[in-house]
Amino acid sequence: VAISTAKIGCFVVWKGLGYFNDALSHSMLLGLVLGSLFSINLQIVAIIYALLYATFMYLIKIKSKISNDISLAITTSVTVSLAVILI
Repeated sequence: VAISTAKIGCFVVWKGLGYFNDALSHSMLLGLVLGSLFSINLQIVAIIYALLYATFMYLIKIKSKISNDISLAITTSVTVSLAVILI
C-alpha cells in the first residue's frame, strides 16, 4: 500500500494540491449546511457540492496566477465562515 500511495502523494505535491483534500472536506461543511436548511438528501448534496467545488478550483487554477494552495486556503476560509454564519 505504501508504494502505491507514495506515487500518488508525489503527484499531488508536484501539482501543488497538497492542501486539496483538507480544503474539500472543510468546505463541504457549507454544502451540508445548505442541504440541511433546504431538507435535501445530504449524500446527494455532498456529491454535487464536491463536484462544483472541484470545478470551481480548476477554473481558478486556469484563470488566476496565484498558487493552488493559496486559492484553496482562501476558498476554504470563505466557505467555512459562511457555513458557521448559516448555522
